Amino acid sequence: MSKSGWLDKIFRSLSQNAKIVPAILTLSMILAVIIAWQNMRTDQEIRLNSDTRNNLDHFTARLQSHITSRLAVGQHLRREWENGYINDTAGFIAEATSAHLLFTDFQAINWINSDGVIETVTPFVGNEAVVGVSVKNLATARKYFLAAEQTGQPQTTPPITLKQLGKGFVCYVPVIKNGKTKGYINLVFRTVPLVTAALGDGLFDNYHLIIKDAGIDMYNSANVVADARYALSRSISVGNRQWDVTIEPTSSLLASEESASDDFVLVGGILFSLAVGYFLFLALAHQQKRRASETIFRTFIELSPSAILIKDATGHYLHANEVWHKWFNPERENIVGKHVNQLFPPDHANLVNMEEHAVLTTGQPIEKEIISPFKDGSRVPTLLQKFPILDDDGSIIAIGGINTDMRAAKKTEKNLRQALIKSEEANHSKSKFLATMSHELRTPLNAIIGFSDIMIGEYFGKIGNQKYVEYSKDIHSSGQHLLALIDEVLDISAIELGKRDLVLEPLDLSGILSECVKSVKARAISGHVYLELEANSPLPPVFVDETAIKQIFLNLLTNAIKFTRPGDRITLSATTTKDTVVVTVSDTGQGIAPEHLTTITEPFVKGQHTPLIADEGVGLGLSIVKSLLDAQQGRLSIESELNQGTTVTVALPKLDREKAA
Repeated sequence: MSKSGWLDKIFRSLSQNAKIVPAILTLSMILAVIIAWQNMRTDQEIRLNSDTRNNLDHFTARLQSHITSRLAVGQHLRREWENGYINDTAGFIAEATSAHLLFTDFQAINWINSDGVIETVTPFVGNEAVVGVSVKNLATARKYFLAAEQTGQPQTTPPITLKQLGKGFVCYVPVIKNGKTKGYINLVFRTVPLVTAALGDGLFDNYHLIIKDAGIDMYNSANVVADARYALSRSISVGNRQWDVTIEPTSSLLASEESASDDFVLVGGILFSLAVGYFLFLALAHQQKRRASETIFRTFIELSPSAILIKDATGHYLHANEVWHKWFNPERENIVGKHVNQLFPPDHANLVNMEEHAVLTTGQPIEKEIISPFKDGSRVPTLLQKFPILDDDGSIIAIGGINTDMRAAKKTEKNLRQALIKSEEANHSKSKFLATMSHELRTPLNAIIGFSDIMIGEYFGKIGNQKYVEYSKDIHSSGQHLLALIDEVLDISAIELGKRDLVLEPLDLSGILSECVKSVKARAISGHVYLELEANSPLPPVFVDETAIKQIFLNLLTNAIKFTRPGDRITLSATTTKDTVVVTVSDTGQGIAPEHLTTITEPFVKGQHTPLIADEGVGLGLSIVKSLLDAQQGRLSIESELNQGTTVTVALPKLDREKAA
């Protein structure tokens, strides 16, 4: 595989993992930044430890030298006693005063007699409280005083609380003359002034200092905030004692050692890593979407049942799908860069050129039915669609084309047209047949009704048996009912055949509604049904046919009465809107099942237990109502709920003054 092939394969693999790859890369970069930053921190820590160690050596050397020089004062005074330069306490006080003036960090230089009692103190002010105190009676000091007495060598105490208040330590230096202990030089030190004088204030700006003697705090600059992670310790000798000196860098020193650029490097590196990962994710996601879009686009083009092609703005082919090749290029010759003039007959090529020119000129898609010359020699009706392909700036960069085979559509269209013609002919024949049959039935029905009426009235004498009269009444009633049904069939047939002429004129709907209520009032009373009229008076005139509108409301009221129970209520109400007069017939009767509502107005459809269609009817009542309303630009709507009742709403247009004129 070539190098470019490997790169393409790798990029495809990466683009398929638009989330995982950026996440791994981002985490890797963040880890590298943290490691680099940590190495920088390590270098800083090494430098800090080195500086702290050097300062510790310097500080401990200064402290040990300082304390040793003060202890040497005791040795000097001892030699002065032993060599006779000091003979009494007055001479000792004079020498002690000179030493104190030279080294002011002494708390006191005392003289203790051979019995362990402090006789003199220098300076006196501030130390007078210890004059006359027996050292042998002091718990901690007693041990080291006795050691000095027994060994004849100077002894230094551990940290003690001084009588003068404050923490410090003392040194007992025995004075032996002529083999006899003459007394003791007592050097008293307060720790804080001594350490401050030895080291100066500069140390405490950068370090926390801790001095311990046998684990007991001798000195602790506890008011300094420090970091114990970088603490270093060293031991020094103070007389017969061992001091452990520890220093810890302060927070201010650590802050000065740390560079702001270090944190900037860490934060900046992490942000940069996140940015790289995010932009990589966007790039891979965009690439993934683009490839998915290309796949969908190619799949759509190649699997489309239509011939699809793309040309550049000069009319040269760029791509064609499988169907196009099957129809126009079954040999699969390379068509890229070719023009329509090179592939099709002149008449077809000129037509295509003309349509493409229109697309380039107007920038609008076009659609046209044409006859396409297939490669097999057939000429097939197709739907040609051409459309512009635009870039981001809205400029036309290519032309798309879709050619759809219309043979199946044409055949379907022809079949539908023939079926529609046959359906209309059948419907017309049906209506004509019904009308003819209805007329043929009316003649004998009129004779049956007329003769039965004569028999009921016994116009030519008594019939005899009363049963004949009852049977005559049944014949008369059945004949009347059958005649009514035939009239309905004639009505619907006349409407469908267009022979029902309506005379539209301005009418007062209030009067028509009152007449209809009066016409069915007796029937409602006989059925024990409450019937009432609620109408705003006066109602505006409506532009309708009087006979038709009466038939509409009589049908609705009659059906409502038939299918309400005794005690139910029927309300005929009328209101007005901006453009219509709305009349509703509401009842509290049986209601209509939901599945019957969608077909209830179709001819010859009877709903079971429907208050809008009589049991004896053939399912034409509402069909006639709807047809008559449609012919008068009215609207019909029905709302119903089983066992709750039905509301039929009729909307009629108000009088159009122009029509009325």
